[in-house]
Amino acid sequence: MNASTPLLEACLRSGARSRVVHGRETGDALRPAEGSLYLADLSALPKVLLHGGGAAARLAEAGLAVPELMRVAAAADGGFVACRAPRQFLVGIGCEGTVPGDALRVDGIDFALGGGRGGDSVDDLLVEGCPTDLAQFDAGAFVPTLLFGIEVGLWRMPAAYGAHWRVIAAPADGEFLAATLLEAVHARRGGLAGFGDYFAMICN
Repeated sequence: MNASTPLLEACLRSGARSRVVHGRETGDALRPAEGSLYLADLSALPKVLLHGGGAAARLAEAGLAVPELMRVAAAADGGFVACRAPRQFLVGIGCEGTVPGDALRVDGIDFALGGGRGGDSVDDLLVEGCPTDLAQFDAGAFVPTLLFGIEVGLWRMPAAYGAHWRVIAAPADGEFLAATLLEAVHARRGGLAGFGDYFAMICN
């Protein structure tokens, strides 16, 4: 049996179908109303940690970006490289990527949050749930902060992918964070986006 992602059951209740990505079951074929606030579960994408003096060289050899400290390099397939500490890189494996066999797996919660307008926008939601003034950070800045009381890492995706935020957190916080974010999204007349639907939106 495949492990499931935090929002799978909520997606299925909303009419999504199941899809297996990198060995984890997630919700798919669920498209939010155009322009509305949305929440997508990308937790099926694996994460690995590279650290030490050779970490940057290893990234470069693999053809991956080597971001500066507290920066994130993101790709359209969901992959990313985040430098969270000196010589330490969190690497998100994209849809078509493979997990290095000798890398330290650190899979966790991974959501995308975007869309909406005015008081129903993602920025309004983040102002409510996050004590940090996120307006001071540009796209690609890695922001360790709290979101509805949970320790998370946030970054704004480049406008080329449709302005939105990625949210990562520890697995232990997945159920609470998923439920809290979904409630906040529904309160703003938003909804869930399926795994493939998210990529269709940002690559459109």
